[in-house]
Amino acid sequence: MAAFSTAIRGLLAPHLTNLAAECPDLYLQVTEQDPDQALHSVAAGTADLAIIHDADGLSPRLPSSLTHRHLHTDLGDLVMHRSHPLAAARQPLSSADVVGQAWVTSPPGTVCHQWFRRLVADQPGEPDVRHLVDDFATQLSLVAAGEVIALVPRLARPALGDDLVTRVLQPPPMREVSAAWRRSADASPAIRAVVAELLPGADVS
Repeated sequence: MAAFSTAIRGLLAPHLTNLAAECPDLYLQVTEQDPDQALHSVAAGTADLAIIHDADGLSPRLPSSLTHRHLHTDLGDLVMHRSHPLAAARQPLSSADVVGQAWVTSPPGTVCHQWFRRLVADQPGEPDVRHLVDDFATQLSLVAAGEVIALVPRLARPALGDDLVTRVLQPPPMREVSAAWRRSADASPAIRAVVAELLPGADVS
């Protein structure tokens, strides 16, 4: 199975115990890959299932040999120190509320950086980006210092310490998460089991 990192953390990992209990013969090996790599791996037969997301509203281009199913809508929220002035603002926040803020954000070329650029697109001048960091846990350590705020997808967000709070944005940044597999494997019990477990409403014990 090939999946992007935050899907492994926030979508797949919470369901592994259920999968092991319900499908004891299932052998699941996960490799971290971005969506394009994951689709290539499935098409080439080196992976049986891919967990992918769209990019800036555009769905990944699926080879004709693959099919897919929507699993999850991932939203992004602002994270800040609880002493930050925006922490006391009325929710939801808008792009106008974040003018002049200092940021840590994901590097260019990532979906989260696209979210960030869209959020600040109407601001005069360049936004105050203090740090470019790909790892969200590291982003949050910088946010905890109180200097910057961050835009973090919910799938990537660990439990926050008492010093950090989240604030909802309107409109919310979002990305659609899907599973993709070869059409020839439609009847695979393993693929059916994993996809069913990851669909909304599946019990996580």
